[in-house]
Amino acid sequence: MGSFLFLSAWILLAGAQAAPPPVAQPTPNELQRSFELIRESKDLMAQNHDRQAIKILGQAIHLDPASAEAWNDRAIAEIRTLRYADAVYDSSFALGLAPGNPVALDTRAWAFNKLKKYREALSDSGFVLSKNPSDAFGYENRAFALAGLQDFNGSLSALSQAASLDPRFKNIYADALKAGPRGLLPLFMDPNLGASENVLSGWWRKKTFLSLFVLSMIGGILVALGVLHILFYRSEVLKEPSSKLIRAGDFWSRYEKIARVGEGGMGVVYEARDRFLERKVAVKKLRDQIKGDSEERKRFITEARLVARLRHENIVEIYSIVEEGMDLYLVFEFVKGKTIERVLKETGRLDFTAASRIFHSVCRAVDYAHRQGVVHRDIKPSNIMIGEGNAVKVMDFGVAGQAKSTLVKTQTDVLAGTPVYMAPEADGEQIRRESDIFSLGICFFEMLSGRLPFEGEGNAFLVHKVQGKHLKISSLGIPGLPPTLDDIFDKALEPDPEKRYHGVGELWAQIVALAPRV
Repeated sequence: MGSFLFLSAWILLAGAQAAPPPVAQPTPNELQRSFELIRESKDLMAQNHDRQAIKILGQAIHLDPASAEAWNDRAIAEIRTLRYADAVYDSSFALGLAPGNPVALDTRAWAFNKLKKYREALSDSGFVLSKNPSDAFGYENRAFALAGLQDFNGSLSALSQAASLDPRFKNIYADALKAGPRGLLPLFMDPNLGASENVLSGWWRKKTFLSLFVLSMIGGILVALGVLHILFYRSEVLKEPSSKLIRAGDFWSRYEKIARVGEGGMGVVYEARDRFLERKVAVKKLRDQIKGDSEERKRFITEARLVARLRHENIVEIYSIVEEGMDLYLVFEFVKGKTIERVLKETGRLDFTAASRIFHSVCRAVDYAHRQGVVHRDIKPSNIMIGEGNAVKVMDFGVAGQAKSTLVKTQTDVLAGTPVYMAPEADGEQIRRESDIFSLGICFFEMLSGRLPFEGEGNAFLVHKVQGKHLKISSLGIPGLPPTLDDIFDKALEPDPEKRYHGVGELWAQIVALAPRV
């Protein structure tokens, strides 16, 4: 066995990149204690004490960060406590230690499915089944993903395969046949309907982790040889992965840079590929002024952590906040599409129905963020994306505002926000939900008319904004607009925040009242 481990480690090492100084190898006592904690966690999971198991597994990982079994067990416990994003994170670490391992891929595929990332789940389950066509859980994951992608026949076929391979899936398949196409996806999403979350609760006990254990041992050797930097291991993350703050050993060894796609107030933006999760991401390398001041850096990271917890279909998700030396990176969901700013430049104003449908999604995103205690602070057309399938995504929640606030303190010629779209009180750094509503009002006005509601440039523009002297949209002669739309803009663009709409839902309700079909 010893010669096999050495040979396997040598083969893996031969294809690795140059490593930084070695990370300390766990002592035999630490390895033994980690092994004992893993066994203890399995007992806890058997008794449905999953949260306690997560804590125990965190200790095991801290003692032996190369234990793929511990990483994957914690991912399973996180799935059972509905922490699906953390489960993706931990199962990916397991895959970093045991590339292509079907157990970890099954775990990650299930977590992806629960996050409605069906294409990613389909990719993982497809890889599993290409290596092992007898993996019933791989077929079950495939069925879940295909249901999410509305391929109902394919989903039933995959479930049939799972049931033929493992009797535990026979009842699930029978339920799926009864549910019909419309009831298929809810069957997977709701554990009370008898779907496979019940199978998952006992699945980890029946799966063999021999390959994970062997590759964990190889990982231990690689730790001693200094290759653990590819995992971006950081003790704070191990204790609480949901913080999403990773200290990288070599950022671009995980992310493959594809192209530089832009540069803004926050820094340079790249299109990149996450080598671990095999998906496109957007990477922002922050400007020196943001990362140079330790206190401002701390404030920025705190804000970014808060924003990273937002989970909404109309919000561009922050995947990671990565520190590397003095450099600071934000890793975002990659959205292929156009900003509203670009759409307006290319096609001109939008009709009321099209603008309202987009605006509804934006309002949903902002309302959700407000309920989570996050104010955007920089809503503008260039921060609203129209992606594939006309999906609407709002970018830079809170983070852009915090970044620009930092720049204000280091550069006298920078405003914390985009002045054209900022509420009057926001110029003085007064942060409140009503400020976002003012910005939403300007955006909606521009979408409908192709122009801003305030005339003039520079100081004249700001004076009109502070005095509430905005154009009446009814005066622009735009066909197809509800006649009382002026009343909505009067209130949304009120310079006194106390007289403005106090909630995004209130604003949207007024729009719907004018045209209930939008």
